[in-house]
Amino acid sequence: MTKTNEQRFTNVRGVSQITGMKEVTVRKWIAERRLACVRMGRAVRISVAEVERFIAANTVPAVRQ
Repeated sequence: MTKTNEQRFTNVRGVSQITGMKEVTVRKWIAERRLACVRMGRAVRISVAEVERFIAANTVPAVRQ
């Protein structure tokens, strides 16, 4: 794979650490299909880009005064 097509993946624990949420919450997001994942047998991997997208989509902007 070339550098431009390279994707980085993490597991449920990694997403949990990035977001500060419990692993059960991350698994719930996956089950609800709010967070896309790749399943390889029993292994679940989440793209780091998907985690960033998920965070951006759920970020509530501050109110400017």
